[in-house]
Amino acid sequence: FYHNCFVVRGTIAVVPWALLAAEYWLRHANVKSVLMLAASGAMLVLSGYPMITHGTVLYILCRVAAELFYSEGRSLLRARAARLLVTGVAASVLALGLSAVQLLPLLELVPESHRGSGIGLVYHSFLPFYGKGLLYSYISSTKFDHTLNMPSVGSAFVSLLFLAGLFLCANRQVVAHAVAALFLFNLGMQDASPLFRFVYEHRLIPGLHVFRLMTPYLTIAVVGIALVAGGALDALAGAGDLKRWVSGRLWYPGGGLLVAALIVFAVALNVYVPEYRLKQLFAAAVI
Repeated sequence: FYHNCFVVRGTIAVVPWALLAAEYWLRHANVKSVLMLAASGAMLVLSGYPMITHGTVLYILCRVAAELFYSEGRSLLRARAARLLVTGVAASVLALGLSAVQLLPLLELVPESHRGSGIGLVYHSFLPFYGKGLLYSYISSTKFDHTLNMPSVGSAFVSLLFLAGLFLCANRQVVAHAVAALFLFNLGMQDASPLFRFVYEHRLIPGLHVFRLMTPYLTIAVVGIALVAGGALDALAGAGDLKRWVSGRLWYPGGGLLVAALIVFAVALNVYVPEYRLKQLFAAAVI
């Protein structure tokens, strides 16, 4: 959707590197992780689209918070708390220093902007607008109605794998990324999401009200969705040979994939803009 906006595209390109640096920092919390975090953070700021930077920070915070739901995660965070705090602060200070040439003028101009005290959303959203965007890419329209969509994943297959990953992936890191991706996706849906409405109305996230639309958060969520989809493929690849599937000992992976397929098919029936007849859509789903 942002293919014609070079500033947004340039900032989005840094997001996977920033998330990779955050993952390395969580696992090692050493000097190398400080440099990786600082460099990627500075690149996000210097790329020039603050909302993507804001969303990436929220994603990392959600990913870290999700560790608290696991006893192993809590133990690791408790054991590394001091190192994580010191290296995290060091990386933040270094990133701010490296990007000061961009940040200082921005901070000076913010009070002069009409957004300085906050701004409302430019449009209200509806659920099918984002449901269609999970299944297929951008559909042009001259008016804001049911025929338009906001592409995010843009693939029914990847969406199916993501849903399957929620059932199949036992790895806590993958689950943590799923939590972060779902949270960012809800923010990107704006007032079509009850979670967003609650967060927005109660001002629970600092800085959220200075942005006039939330759809850029969807681009960050896609990174996590892709990671979980890959985790689902790994889980299915390690599920064993055909004999074990037939014997019924691996009903759980098969059941998870079936449930995911049914959810995607149900969404498709509800939000699909018919370029083809229903019989053709059903035949494609069967194939």
